[in-house]
Amino acid sequence: MLVVSTVGTGTAGKYSNLAAGLVAGLRQLKPRAYWLVPSTSADSHAIADLVRGEVPGCQPWSDTEDYRCIAEPDNLGHCRAILREILLQAGTRREDDETVVLNPTSGTKQMSAGAVLAGLDLEWPRLVFITGERADGVVRTGTERLSPFDPATLISEKRLRDAEHLFTAGAVGGAAELLRRSGSSMESPAAVAAICEAWQRLDLITARALAARHPAGAPFRAWLERLQQAGAHGEARVADLLANARRLLAWRLWPEALLRFYQAIELTGHAALTRHLGAGPPYPLAAITGIPGLDPKLAARCRANAREDGLHLAPRAVRDVLSALGDPYAEAWSARAGLEARLDVRNRWIHQAEPVAKAIARGLGDDALVLAETVFPGIGSRLPTGLWPTRLPPPTP
Repeated sequence: MLVVSTVGTGTAGKYSNLAAGLVAGLRQLKPRAYWLVPSTSADSHAIADLVRGEVPGCQPWSDTEDYRCIAEPDNLGHCRAILREILLQAGTRREDDETVVLNPTSGTKQMSAGAVLAGLDLEWPRLVFITGERADGVVRTGTERLSPFDPATLISEKRLRDAEHLFTAGAVGGAAELLRRSGSSMESPAAVAAICEAWQRLDLITARALAARHPAGAPFRAWLERLQQAGAHGEARVADLLANARRLLAWRLWPEALLRFYQAIELTGHAALTRHLGAGPPYPLAAITGIPGLDPKLAARCRANAREDGLHLAPRAVRDVLSALGDPYAEAWSARAGLEARLDVRNRWIHQAEPVAKAIARGLGDDALVLAETVFPGIGSRLPTGLWPTRLPPPTP
């Protein structure tokens, strides 16, 4: 065990002795090594010298300084900074998983508060106060006892607040990782964040497994199961992509939103063409080239690009085939002014690292919804936007 202890100047009391109290506390803790943190006051320094003389193991701050003294004991920010510096140095001296104990009992109120803030900020020091029978407002010498404080609850609450800020800003993976390291009380919010993180990046297998494993995943199970059953080109998958992209817009992630809307347009086109052909993608070459009215140049490209498993069509080629079939999807595509240009922005972003403007991403979102409505009428009112939590669940009591 390593100990860091603040040292004040001593409060006058008929039955109290600050140096004796600090000595009693150290003897109860039995540290392998310890650091004393007095102020620059001569009285505080003298008390530290008395304690060091009574309890072996006091560590000098440097080759030239016995202590890292607090020059401004009434300045909370200064006290916090000095105590943090000392705790970090003590942390470098730990052996294996050795505990660092912080005793902030002595000193000005700012010294004690600064020590507590430094300890909570670092999270790993244990806090221990010296208490006992009181006389004249101070602990009576000879009655000292240790009063530990476990900061785990405070730390977990802070992590949950931080995780919620990350979650609502779109850093869902960061929120999940922060909560994963926060203990058993955070299992429910950690599970929800992990499910949402996998769901947002379209890893439906992982999202379903996590939702099935934890009770907090119950609200997501039916929708994730529906996505699995719907297949790649079902209405649920397109609706999920549209909702996914809208979240990305809300998080101001324009390129990522553009890509999701592009994917929704592509899957919607495949859904329409699959209805006509009864198969695909990949599509049977003969089923495509045999469509009456198909542009001969497109038919020739299809024959040239066909693979052993069939024909893979890009969104524009799907549009052209659907146009030959007289499908409303192709008609709606042609009616969307600027759609072709917005699709090209996606290509330039991927291949040339060109930035994506908010208006372009939003515009492609409008395009995607219009096209989806031609294949899945009313889909805009069936997006799973209500399933995404507005905040994480509370910790387990």
